[in-house]
Amino acid sequence: MDRAVAPAPVTTLSTGAAAGSAGQARSGIPSGDEGKPARSRRHRGGRPARARPVRLHRGRGVGGRLGGTAPTGSRTAAPSAAPPGESSATTSAPEAPPPPEPAWTFEGTILSDPVAHDGDLLLHVDPDGEDRIALVSLDAATGEENWRRPVGHSGIFSAGPPSLQDDVVYVYDDTGQDEQAFVVALDAATGDEVARSGQELRGYEMPDACGETEVCLAYRLPGADEVSFGHLRLEGDVLQVVEGRPIASGDEGDPAGTSGEESEGEVEDLPEVDVERDWETGEERIEGWRGDEVVWSVSVDEAGLRSGPDDAGVLGLSQQVGRVYLHDAFYGTEPLNNEPESFPLDEHVLLALDREDGAELWRREGASLCATVGDDAPVVVVCSGEGELRSNGFDDTSAEADDVVLSGLGVADGEQVWSHEITAEDWTALHGELPIALDLEQSLVVVDGERMVVDLAAGDLAPAADAVVTEGFACSWAVPWDVPANPEDGSERRTDRFWFPCDARGGQAEVPTQEGIDTFAKTIGEARVVVGPEVVAAYPD
Repeated sequence: MDRAVAPAPVTTLSTGAAAGSAGQARSGIPSGDEGKPARSRRHRGGRPARARPVRLHRGRGVGGRLGGTAPTGSRTAAPSAAPPGESSATTSAPEAPPPPEPAWTFEGTILSDPVAHDGDLLLHVDPDGEDRIALVSLDAATGEENWRRPVGHSGIFSAGPPSLQDDVVYVYDDTGQDEQAFVVALDAATGDEVARSGQELRGYEMPDACGETEVCLAYRLPGADEVSFGHLRLEGDVLQVVEGRPIASGDEGDPAGTSGEESEGEVEDLPEVDVERDWETGEERIEGWRGDEVVWSVSVDEAGLRSGPDDAGVLGLSQQVGRVYLHDAFYGTEPLNNEPESFPLDEHVLLALDREDGAELWRREGASLCATVGDDAPVVVVCSGEGELRSNGFDDTSAEADDVVLSGLGVADGEQVWSHEITAEDWTALHGELPIALDLEQSLVVVDGERMVVDLAAGDLAPAADAVVTEGFACSWAVPWDVPANPEDGSERRTDRFWFPCDARGGQAEVPTQEGIDTFAKTIGEARVVVGPEVVAAYPD
């Protein structure tokens, strides 16, 4: 049962499933060209606590703005030296101060970040033993539950925050037939129904505030062959579903609140890097942006990164590390029906560009980024081998290769600093979701089937469970929730994507240090909260 607890701190939770692949975090809309813009710029937001990867989604290219400042806090000394390839024993750590104590916690299967309304927090949870979602209202000051109401999930692929507009929250009310639902408007203060749609539909995403006062959604009407994109119009006690989406003025921002890990400044005011694709011509370019101005541009075709404009970026990582942008996209045919496609390693290029002017610094054929590093790290972690990667563009990626090597390469010149032999199974595991070591001088890898922490400068290894990582680990992913699979494609439905403290296995953990609150907490209304898949914890300002 979900419950609020005060004032005891959050205890370390059971790991459960490490939960999912970033590629599975879907838009909730069936694949295809419906509604696809002629040109699309990659999102240049994101949590900059670490130069984390942006994983590629089907047909979306490489994306994302990374960068910003790393979290503050003490840096842990590396494990004692050991010959490359051998585990090193860790020295005894000084006694750590007790973790900060939250003002209150709310425990349960959390599906979304909260949104704020008049001193309360609204969020979606998954009640035990039920196939429906619950919309819950909490007192932001105490965590006490004000009210809860069962709501539907219709045909959504992933959960998201409640949609709040003008003191009204918009939800689905499932009919129980073929994922059909009515859209219902509720009074955000009481949970009482205000209005509902006059027609059934299948919703493919949570209703979402858009335009100036509207709420948008993707849906399919009974008997229709295609997905429609529309918005809701509240007229008395009836919600009208109107085709077409209004155009908002300015950026929509983050409806959930502001994160404590927002960027505090750019690295020497360097451009941020996006990838833009023209959906009509297939042209794709890597671009450096300062504000709203493109200051340099590199064609992926002229750089020799793909064989032709019909190829899409299906798999890979992209990282900004200090002055260097690392482009690591596997281009090829978009997988159909979740069937994996092959991506030969001898046709893949890892490209390093100078973020100041887009000049090529170095390239490595057959190598791919396979672990995250801090945004000022001198070394990046790559995997290489003879063979191929196979991927369906979402959560099913495997390495089928021989002579696989895990290496540390100098960020500035691409020269090898250290290496370890690993297996294809280890490389496959690195394509799953792994926690991020917040000690900026270490990274989490897999060697011989075991999670290890590697010292980036020396390549020394230590078992993750024994490694001294003062700031702990961070996880950034969505997890499956216990409802029937989506009949559209048989996929598991997933929660909102969370950024939360975790252990080396991926289970939600307490915030380990006071600095960790700044890393994980976001301000939502009057509350400063850390949100994960099992606990919402509020901390005093």
